[in-house]
Amino acid sequence: MVKPDGVNVDGTHVPLVAGTTYSLAALLQVLLMASGNDAAYALARGNQGVAVTLQKMNATAADPGAFDTVAKSPSASDKAGQQTSAYDPALIGRAAMHLPDFRGCVMTTQAPFPEGRSADGKQTPALSISNDNTLLLTYPGAIGIKNGYTNAAEFT
Repeated sequence: MVKPDGVNVDGTHVPLVAGTTYSLAALLQVLLMASGNDAAYALARGNQGVAVTLQKMNATAADPGAFDTVAKSPSASDKAGQQTSAYDPALIGRAAMHLPDFRGCVMTTQAPFPEGRSADGKQTPALSISNDNTLLLTYPGAIGIKNGYTNAAEFT
């Protein structure tokens, strides 16, 4: 269940509805297709918390040799000490494309996102999520993964 502090995070939002339980698949789609920072924090909190998730993210980055990467935020939003190189995201992306769930999300151009219902009964309608990767629609042969933006890194 999404907590109230998980819907008011910096950056891109779906928006998630506090008090609603979303499936792992729905949260991954929002995170990977539309850079849902609220989804990143909801996933982290459901994974034993932000601190544990960051430890796992950094260990996972090291697996393919992405040693220039230090995650300080589950959503990759700007945080002091967070860094990566130009090379590391390519290593991480190559490894991630071997994961069927990841590959399926980043190759999808449109996906439904379920309605939300808060603890006080307010309902939000279901949405259609679009992939932020415009190359999927404009570049023949594009297979997924997407660019990102932070104030510090700008468009990368």
